Amino acid sequence: MGRARVHRAGASRPARKARIVLIDQWVQRYATEVRAAVRAYHRVDSCIESTRVGIEVARYYGRHVTPVPTAVGYFTAEAWAARGRSGYSVGVTGSGRITAGAWDGHLIGLLDRWLVDFAADLMHRPARGIHVPGPFIVPGTADQLAEGVAITDTTTGVVRTYRAMPDTTWRTAPAWRRRSPAIRAAAAQAIRALQTVPQEVRPRC
Repeated sequence: MGRARVHRAGASRPARKARIVLIDQWVQRYATEVRAAVRAYHRVDSCIESTRVGIEVARYYGRHVTPVPTAVGYFTAEAWAARGRSGYSVGVTGSGRITAGAWDGHLIGLLDRWLVDFAADLMHRPARGIHVPGPFIVPGTADQLAEGVAITDTTTGVVRTYRAMPDTTWRTAPAWRRRSPAIRAAAAQAIRALQTVPQEVRPRC
């Protein structure tokens, strides 16, 4: 299970009454297996492919994932407190442009009440104090993403911000439109891995 502190993106530090949440076991395992399967066929900068596979795997289990284009930023505690004037941060501002087949944005998914960033490890900068070894999951809704959310890691102090982009160009990117055997293979691999999840942890449709 993961643990995070959720607050509004506009605040300079976590709200006093921010919620501490525990992540659903199956959702965590699902996102982890999806990302591992995608990385077997694609580079680390594969948020579109990861979300596509996440959609297919969720459909197999009778669940629905909504793709959401976002701008994303990860800040060390120092950078967040200083509003970026010091410290270190990394992210995708999201112009929505497609250059040489690559889309400038970050695609995530909404699964029920969960915000699922399958490709959060794009932001992994351990030498800078930002540790993101795998997918990131936190409770969230489309309305909250439209407003913008900031999530503080209660262990490291790293703050992760997500804001939905009013953009549809990602749907024209080759990574979304292309009929790829690798997408099908990754989905099948993730589904096989999830068959080992204990019955009591599996989703109830």
